[in-house]
Amino acid sequence: MESEMTAVCEISMTNSSKLKVIEILEEMDTAFDPSLRRRILEKSNLNTFEEYLNKVMKYGVVLVAHQGSEILGFLMFYANDIQNYISYIPLVGIKKDYQGQGVGKYLLSEALGVIKKKGMKKVQIKTWENNERAILLYKKMGFMEISRQEKDILLEISL
Repeated sequence: MESEMTAVCEISMTNSSKLKVIEILEEMDTAFDPSLRRRILEKSNLNTFEEYLNKVMKYGVVLVAHQGSEILGFLMFYANDIQNYISYIPLVGIKKDYQGQGVGKYLLSEALGVIKKKGMKKVQIKTWENNERAILLYKKMGFMEISRQEKDILLEISL
């Protein structure tokens, strides 16, 4: 499976990349419970999905794992903290049919490589405390739990 996947990196604020990010987020919306759209608005300090999308397009990077034209999953990160050199991964989503098949590990490995090339020294990722599968993956990849807040766990890795 992993050898058949490729990653696409959307960085610039162009109409085509913005449309691609919208397409990815909409396709992945139901991979989350509650929905991705609802989760984003609950967790961010923004009022609309469009505001969040604009923030991602301005500061973020989206990696997409796909097989042919089918999207298997995505990972979104920010690597713009040049004071502390800490990158942040707010979203990782894998379609249910592809969970447990290495897609998340593939995306995370790709992201860590890109983040390191951008000069970041640490990476933080937050997930729900009941997301045992993700927590296990993050810890296997070297992330250490650094805090808990409400229902979230914050993990960190030094690069």
